[in-house]
Amino acid sequence: PTVTPPPIETNDILERRLQVTKNWLNHQPTSTVSIQLMGNSNDDQLRAGLETLGTQVELDNVYVFRTKVSNRPFVTVLYGSYPSREEAIQAMQKLPRALRANRPQLRTIGGILEETKQFQ
Repeated sequence: PTVTPPPIETNDILERRLQVTKNWLNHQPTSTVSIQLMGNSNDDQLRAGLETLGTQVELDNVYVFRTKVSNRPFVTVLYGSYPSREEAIQAMQKLPRALRANRPQLRTIGGILEETKQFQ
């Protein structure tokens, strides 16, 4: 018999955030804005990055999704959900300096859904 994995009972920080993000993306208006903090094609490096991120911002507001960059698997890391670009910009300005150094970008849920649709 096939066993379905329990929902978000994993200790893997990356898998947990991927599961949370899938749910989050499906329940946000497409106009919602998030802050793209970073991305990586190496899952292990990304896990380490998420662990570090958890010491700088609350992980409950960190979202990750799989996509492709130059035809290679890539994971993008987002922070927060904001109803407007203005609110997202204000939040971006309050990010820790180390995160602002990565030149975060604003992304809309609509744009992210388009990008992930191509990947599935």
